[in-house]
Amino acid sequence: MYNPKEVADNLKRGGAYLPGIRPGDHTAKYIDDVTTKLTLIGGLYITLICLMPQFLNVYLNVPFTWAVPLC
Repeated sequence: MYNPKEVADNLKRGGAYLPGIRPGDHTAKYIDDVTTKLTLIGGLYITLICLMPQFLNVYLNVPFTWAVPLC
């Protein structure tokens, strides 16, 4: 599992830092916030892509073979 606190500690021990963010707990919170936002956006995008053929079929009466292009 991904642990932002561990990543922040590894950055601090290695002498690295994120510009504008203090090392330690502030870095861990920032990493956690960014990860949460990216996961939410990615999940919503995948949901949209998965549901788009169904919406095209139901609301626009597009046949399913046209709603999902065959590869």
